[in-house]
Amino acid sequence: MNRIIHGGVTAHASSLSLWFLIILMVPAVASSAELRGRIWDASTGAAPKGGSLKLSCGGSPNPHPLAGNGTYSIRDVPSGTCKLTVTTSKGIASRTITINKPVVQFSCETRKVGNKIVLVPR
Repeated sequence: MNRIIHGGVTAHASSLSLWFLIILMVPAVASSAELRGRIWDASTGAAPKGGSLKLSCGGSPNPHPLAGNGTYSIRDVPSGTCKLTVTTSKGIASRTITINKPVVQFSCETRKVGNKIVLVPR
């Protein structure tokens, strides 16, 4: 068994290798991510009419397009808590999303509840 002596401390080479392996296995927190998903109208199953999307992650909301089928993909989203706001012809709804991995999926449907529109994750 190999021993490494440094500053009066003796350690086995196999122990040092194990610690090095453990350090490499600890996942790093993503500094930016991609947020993607689909938004649809609960009553029709289609993309919401007049739908648009804004994402705010600590700053001013940035508009992002919804594709014709309601899908979206936003790159370079910072880690942390963001607010997703969807505007449709029926109203506006927001939801808080946590960005904590390289790709975050968030799909939801819009529902009219009373005079309000809500986002229901799916």
